[in-house]
Formats: sequence, structure tokens, C-alpha cells
Amino acid sequence: MKKIYLFNLLLLLSCFSVFAQKSALKPMSHEDMIMLKRVGVSKISPNGKWLVYSITLPSYNPEENSTDLYLAPVDASEAPRKITHSKAPETDYFWHPTEKQIYFVSKKEGDDVGQLYSLHLDLGGEAQRLTTISTGVSSPKISSDGKNILFTSKVFP
Repeated sequence: MKKIYLFNLLLLLSCFSVFAQKSALKPMSHEDMIMLKRVGVSKISPNGKWLVYSITLPSYNPEENSTDLYLAPVDASEAPRKITHSKAPETDYFWHPTEKQIYFVSKKEGDDVGQLYSLHLDLGGEAQRLTTISTGVSSPKISSDGKNILFTSKVFP
């Protein structure tokens, strides 16, 4: 757990140091603050070797915000790599117990509500949509054996 916090701290400090080098003589403005990249919560793989986290590229227009998932080794032996490439934000991401898949919720392909997607790390390619629920998916969790996924969905009587 300390490794996760250390990694997030180092990532955050490196973002600030790069920003500080570019504007060493300029005070931070409102625009600078708004346009900072935002690093999401990191989720460590079951074996403790990998992290998945999100980075949001903000915009003044909320419709133009972009959030993608990144994969990085905990020991920082490799540079983080972007594993999703879409305008729709990926949220509620988590690992499959076998560490071969990452699941997340996103509104892709003109969805009105978030749906559950799976990204196979060993196969590559695009994420596969797992649900088509009209009321959407939120707060998904996976069983310890990886065979069942539990989620909530707002259903109106």
C-alpha cells in the first residue's frame, strides 16, 4: 500500500516539477490551475506489480474533457502506457483476479448512461462492451474467483 502512495506522490511531484520548469518566472494563474492534468485513483493489480490509473485532460468546456486509463509497473521500470483512447471518461475501473483484464464503466458510442467494459491486456485492441442496460451500470465489483460481477443500477418503479 505504501508503494501506491509513493508512486502517486512521485507522479504528482513530477507533474508539478515539469510545470514549474516551464513557468519558473510566471506566477500561477487561474487558467494554469484549471488546465492542470488530474491523476485519478490508482488501482494495484492482485500480484502488486502493476497500477492502473486515470488521467484527465481538462478543458473550459466540460464536453471537451478527456479521461484515459494508463498502465504502469509499480517499480517504475517502464514508462506508463495509455491503454484507452476515447473522449468518454473511464470510471470505476478495477482488475480481474487473473490480472489479464481491466474492467471499467464508460459512456461510449452515444450511450446515455454508463455501461461496463472489459479490456484484455494480453490480447490488446479495443475494450469490449459487457452490458446494455438502459438504466446504466455503477459501482461494479468482481468476485474473488472472477466469475461474477456485481453492480448497481438505478431502477425506477
